Amino acid sequence: MCDTLAGAGFSLEGLYETCAQISKESMMVMLKVDSEWAARNIRAQGMGGEPRIRTGDNQVPKLAPNGKPTYASGVVVARPEGGVDRGVSIAVTEPAVLPLGVALCPAGDIWVTPYESNGRVALSIVCDRLVPLAQVKGREA
Repeated sequence: MCDTLAGAGFSLEGLYETCAQISKESMMVMLKVDSEWAARNIRAQGMGGEPRIRTGDNQVPKLAPNGKPTYASGVVVARPEGGVDRGVSIAVTEPAVLPLGVALCPAGDIWVTPYESNGRVALSIVCDRLVPLAQVKGREA
């Protein structure tokens, strides 16, 4: 199931709440997220590392919904109230070395998949690329 999420006023916390409800109903869902929503609600920070291809247990590359291989971005995701959100991971289909300390947001096609991890809802985000917030019109870094 792939639904589209593109709504003003729908925050990352709101996404967690929606995904928690979906998990209670034992439904597998993937949400396609609009770039403007992502720029308003998801803030990541580059850690300066090299991207790594993501593979499954069989060493076959994990693919995005568009069929492209995905790469671990090596970023950390910030919580709005401060600190790091360890329940969110971001993978990209267009790998790049992301400068240490630069504020970033997902761009291009963006998909969010909730899953359960140690009794909590976690989010896996796959996007085409991460771009500096400074390059996103109407968004301050």
